[in-house]
Amino acid sequence: MAKQVLFFSVFFLVVGLVSAATPRIVTDSVTAAQDADGALVTVHYRLADADAIITLDIETNATGTVEGPWVSIGDANIGRVVGDANKRVAADEDTVRTITWRPDKSWNGPTLATENVRAVVKAWELTTPPDYMVIDLSVTNTVRYYTSAAALPEGGLANDMYRLNKLVLRRIPAKGMTFRMGSPSDESGRVANDEILHYVSFTNDYYLAVYTMTEYQYALLMGQPRPSPDTAFHPSGKSINYRLSWTIVRGNTDWPGSGDWAAARAVGENTVLGRLRTHVGWGLFDLPTDAQWEFACRAGTDTATYDSSVALSELGWYGFSPAEENLYPVGLKKPNPWGLYDMLGNSWEFCLDRYASGSAYSDGSAVTEPVGPATGTDRVVRGGAYSAAWSHLRSAYRARAPQTTVLIRYSVRVCLPVGL
Repeated sequence: MAKQVLFFSVFFLVVGLVSAATPRIVTDSVTAAQDADGALVTVHYRLADADAIITLDIETNATGTVEGPWVSIGDANIGRVVGDANKRVAADEDTVRTITWRPDKSWNGPTLATENVRAVVKAWELTTPPDYMVIDLSVTNTVRYYTSAAALPEGGLANDMYRLNKLVLRRIPAKGMTFRMGSPSDESGRVANDEILHYVSFTNDYYLAVYTMTEYQYALLMGQPRPSPDTAFHPSGKSINYRLSWTIVRGNTDWPGSGDWAAARAVGENTVLGRLRTHVGWGLFDLPTDAQWEFACRAGTDTATYDSSVALSELGWYGFSPAEENLYPVGLKKPNPWGLYDMLGNSWEFCLDRYASGSAYSDGSAVTEPVGPATGTDRVVRGGAYSAAWSHLRSAYRARAPQTTVLIRYSVRVCLPVGL
């Protein structure tokens, strides 16, 4: 089919810190055209100097001039994008890369015209990736990146596939940040020796899963029979076949080890995290540290919960009899300000750190990227569970679990350090 030039101008951005290995969209390499019937937009570009994560934006204006002002049509309207976008792309100055977009399938806006629309190709440095990462658990080595939750294809998180065959992670903006870990002396329910106030700083961002891993996701990853529809959306500890321990998730590794970082990050080949690393083909997917978990849970807040304006029952499941085994499907309660669901209630979430309290946990001094004590037999679990008391559903609350103990109330929320 003959094509007509669609866009008045084409623009590109490089997102990230300028460095010796900064990705570069080759000057004048970006072109955009649309089929005559308006059904398909094709964008070409070339990437040089460094690998990058590529995303596409579409901008429009009412003036019909290059000066604009230009405004994005919105992430939710740029679905049905395929080709060399929303993923990591290898730098090769001589290779023409292609992105295609179906505006007729994702945008109900005005008819596109040459004088007021342009494509924006963004090259993100690998150390400053987009906010959302999606792992396809049904296809190996398939990872996609999106600039916001609204950009997630097929209706976003409302689509059940993001709790079934796709695992969604949110980038936590931790790099260069400091927060106050623990709880103040007047916080109701406080456990003084476990929640000593101290400042924690971070040197890197990290991704954290939007949901705890569900039974269906666990079954896909571990090559086990799919669970029944009644339990598919529940945390992976719901079924007796999928009940978890820290050892099942990670293996008998010696985190944080004795200074050997590679050894400390190693996981067992047939553990949950080992299978995930093999499935993706790269990346040190792991559990969050105690500090990473609390920073992400708080999402910039300093109150007992991440939303003190609503009843606790709106944030998490709690207060049921342990004998009832009342784990609930993930994602039914209100998320925290960073879009993470069930950080409080429903199931206890494993952290990397060994458990300690009192001075063995903290002397109140400021620390950077803490990794927990070098010795101990129990691991930190966070967030409370369906059987927990209300006081356990606080951002600062810390509990302990023996490494090998298997319970329905334990779950895994996948973490990925950025830049490691």
